[in-house]
Amino acid sequence: MALQSSDVQPEPVQNTIAEKLAFADEIKSSRPDKLAEILIELSDSELNLTAKEHDYYQYLYAYSLAFNAKYPDAITVLKNLIDNEDKELAYRAVVTIANVYVLTKQYLNVFYYLDQLDELEKFVTTSSVLEIGLGLKAMVYNKLGLFGLAKSYSLQLIESAQNPRFKCIGYQHYSESLFFMDNKAEFDSIYSDAIDSCNAINEQLWASIIHGHKIHFLLAEQNYSGAILMLDKYMPDVKATHYPSIINIYYSFYAYAYVGLGYYERALENAKLVLRLDETTTVYQAYLMAAEAQYKAYKALGDTKAALSSLEKFSNVKSTFDDDRLSQLKAYYLARGEIETKNQRIALLDKDNELLFLQKNIYAQEVKNHRLVMTLLVVVLIIATVLAVRGVFGRKRFKLLAEFDHLTGISNRYHFNNQAKISLEYCQNHNKPASLILFDLDFFKRINDDYGHAVGDWALIHVVKACRNFMRNNDVFGRIGGEEFAVLLPGCQPDKAMLLAEICREAISSIDTTESGHSFLINASFGVSNSGSSGYQLKQLLADADHAMYQAKKLGKDRVEAFETL
Repeated sequence: MALQSSDVQPEPVQNTIAEKLAFADEIKSSRPDKLAEILIELSDSELNLTAKEHDYYQYLYAYSLAFNAKYPDAITVLKNLIDNEDKELAYRAVVTIANVYVLTKQYLNVFYYLDQLDELEKFVTTSSVLEIGLGLKAMVYNKLGLFGLAKSYSLQLIESAQNPRFKCIGYQHYSESLFFMDNKAEFDSIYSDAIDSCNAINEQLWASIIHGHKIHFLLAEQNYSGAILMLDKYMPDVKATHYPSIINIYYSFYAYAYVGLGYYERALENAKLVLRLDETTTVYQAYLMAAEAQYKAYKALGDTKAALSSLEKFSNVKSTFDDDRLSQLKAYYLARGEIETKNQRIALLDKDNELLFLQKNIYAQEVKNHRLVMTLLVVVLIIATVLAVRGVFGRKRFKLLAEFDHLTGISNRYHFNNQAKISLEYCQNHNKPASLILFDLDFFKRINDDYGHAVGDWALIHVVKACRNFMRNNDVFGRIGGEEFAVLLPGCQPDKAMLLAEICREAISSIDTTESGHSFLINASFGVSNSGSSGYQLKQLLADADHAMYQAKKLGKDRVEAFETL
């Protein structure tokens, strides 16, 4: 239950500018009107602010601009804070910029700033600031549809949160992951704790979102009366947030519930409140539900023309939503590729600097021995030439010598084992992490039995194509059994391996099988292990990933599980 006015504690007194800024920061999402009031007050005395206070003020001002959908202005202010000496303020500015780009669907920019966030993280020591980053990652991966990864970041945030506000935010992202995963049982188990954590700090915005997930579950169960009771109870709190997206979602809930109860005129009134807006200005969930409710209401009232118009709106927005999700994934991998290229260039520059340093020492130490200097220079040139030749032709040579799977074109079991062991030895010697993904196609025998082995072969080829697009050049990808595949990821942290596994899982389940001449589903179960828990021996990594994959099969298939030590 949301706090009533009589429950609100007296507002603390802020005597100094620092206290006013801290209070504005604390209530910036729960009381946007109070934030605006403080900003106006401080703007009158802005010339008296210290440099640090001025930057803090600018951050809060930019947050207010973003909250009120003035996104370009907010971005302009925030970008001026990225190079701030206060790295924690810079970190918060990057988080807010990424948030804005999520809201405006500029996904390539989102992932670019996520990379900047990782670079700034090493300078941040305040746990509450790091928690902002965890919240952002949970939100982004929920938007991307990688709900397992979003859930993982949400749980980290809930467990580490020292500030009650971030615990509430963690629960909001956690509940959203469970909602989209259709995990009602787990959602119900955390619902009360989630609401209590937000009500404790009077965060009506986040509580309203969590209530919204509960209402959506009620609608899915066709408990329309229960949904209306919750809507009537919490709609005043929702309107008090002054947040259009949440308000529109609740109107769409009303429309859907009233259709279910047969109150078609009421349904149309609420649907029109959402559909009067351009579909790009509100969340897809609200627009889709409102359009569907409007279609059902008009159909029940016998207005065929209006019903068809509503159905067209629904189809158009659904198509836009699917295109948007695809553009998110495309942007993620494009950004990932650019970041990987940048890192490789940095590594090459480091190697060049090392060579220059060695040459300088050689000249200094051996200046009296001209012959030795010339010999060393020749050796260096020969080595550089050999390395350059190997860099250009090595990949082709190894490809010719490698043993590939004749069907899919990737490494067979023998070659995978050899290459994976080489990569693991390198990672161990250079103290780099490594991860391994093992996956097996679900019900593959049924595909062979029902449609023939030629269709089964077609499925294997397209599974490899679907996954291969998302892998780096140094990843080792092999077919190690009939329908079993493994990927060794050198230099890859466990969370990134989980992300790749989730994306491959989704890519496999999205394969259009009609091209084979038949229509059927392809799914796979994934297990992920890493050198941190399994060591650098390939045999152990495979065994632990196999154990995790078995758990994925046991828990329902078509999912990703990480190996966890007991």
